[in-house]
Amino acid sequence: MSQGAHSGFIRLQTQSRVSATQWKQWAEALGLEPLEIEDVWNEIGYPIFTATQQLPPISFILQLRSERREANLFDFKDEIAPLLIFLNLLGQLKDDKLGGKTIAILFRFYRIKVCSEAGEHRADELVENFIVDLCKLILVARIIDKEAITLNEVLNIVLRKQTSVDQVVELGLQTLGSQSYASAFQKCLGGPSKPRGNGMLGGGGRRRRGRRGKRGGKEAAQTRFFFGSLRLRFLQGLAG
Repeated sequence: MSQGAHSGFIRLQTQSRVSATQWKQWAEALGLEPLEIEDVWNEIGYPIFTATQQLPPISFILQLRSERREANLFDFKDEIAPLLIFLNLLGQLKDDKLGGKTIAILFRFYRIKVCSEAGEHRADELVENFIVDLCKLILVARIIDKEAITLNEVLNIVLRKQTSVDQVVELGLQTLGSQSYASAFQKCLGGPSKPRGNGMLGGGGRRRRGRRGKRGGKEAAQTRFFFGSLRLRFLQGLAG
């Protein structure tokens, strides 16, 4: 290892309180260059650490970066922002059904929904689909009145490919029966399906549309509004 790389890991150790040896091991295991590791910490890890005084799940973030090396760092930073916001939000809710060991499984869900599909392309729509699907699964975990049904379990059901997100939503709605709030959940969860295009941008910056792309504008706007609300809550939490 060069002197420059060693000095970089020492600086990371000083800022993050994670040993230089651990940073080196992550770099070697994930096939990332020392400068790539430093860039991820400088642009993503350290700002979060400074704002929250808590170390972000940096090993998981680095794993995602190793799978999205085709994207430039700033696009990658924007892509994973919703995931990090959800992690912060779920932590603030202090809800046993939504808490627990969610970090690893949420990152795995993101990898399958976004990283494995994006390839060398931008992941804008894939990230939007991730947000929509995760919101649905969070609601399902809350409306099913069984202690064993947590967000972790719901995500595991989907990740094991036992059933799709839409099928999980349908099962969740069936449990509501004649509850007074059943219709509200039905409207929220049982709306029109989102576009199933590949979420990539083609040449000239024009977004490729899936077969249902014509209906994507309204839902994309709703998603951006929801994501904006989440971002505001996250920032308010940091300010508080």
